[in-house]
Amino acid sequence: MFDDIKEIVNKFYISTNLPIVSYTYDGDEISSVGLSNTFRKLLRNNDVFDEVKKSISVDNALISVKVKSLRDTYFSGCFINIDEPEMGLYILGPHSCNFDYLDIPFKPKCLIPSLVILLYDLNRKTCCYKVKNSYSYHVRKAIDYIGFKYNEDISLSDVANYLNINKSYLSSLIKKETDNTFTEVLNEMRVARSKKLLRDSNLPILDIALQVGFNSQNYYNIIFKKITQMTPMQFRNNNRELEHKII
Repeated sequence: MFDDIKEIVNKFYISTNLPIVSYTYDGDEISSVGLSNTFRKLLRNNDVFDEVKKSISVDNALISVKVKSLRDTYFSGCFINIDEPEMGLYILGPHSCNFDYLDIPFKPKCLIPSLVILLYDLNRKTCCYKVKNSYSYHVRKAIDYIGFKYNEDISLSDVANYLNINKSYLSSLIKKETDNTFTEVLNEMRVARSKKLLRDSNLPILDIALQVGFNSQNYYNIIFKKITQMTPMQFRNNNRELEHKII
């Protein structure tokens, strides 16, 4: 998970030139880009993490903290994942409403909601199961195959036959290297793919379930809630409320 967050932080900074730091919900830094020693001092002296954590909620998902010593200068905070707030927080900034103010990036407050949407879009495009270099050849190939066939009625036997290896051996490899069974890997990938449809379309829940490979809406609901701690409909509603609040 932390590797994904580091990648997202780097991509965001490259795209926006806005300093960004990610924290666990306990306040431990995960990754940062663009934070000079001066910016870190501003972050620390203004208790930005604590102020964001104190005020942020699903209903108030974008928090701006005024830098006390500087005019029209802010840090802004949001959840790493609105669906799992306990994952931690992103802090963006400092950003200023004035050009060339102490080398602080010119990013007016009115622009920040759009940048947060960009940040969440980067989150969405980060696959729940990246093919890590640390995985063995067969596990990497198995995850590639699942990613290509996730919406079909595939089984462990299908993947083992594709790789031309023993099914039990493949099962043990997947469990050892991902900490999940084949079925759990498949279901997590299906749920991850379904989130985009829930966010970006008005398709009925049943149609989404079938599109990503589940054979019933009831089973999809059970698996979705097990993985995300909410139903597909709750996920859809929460995301639409969030986008409305940010915009």
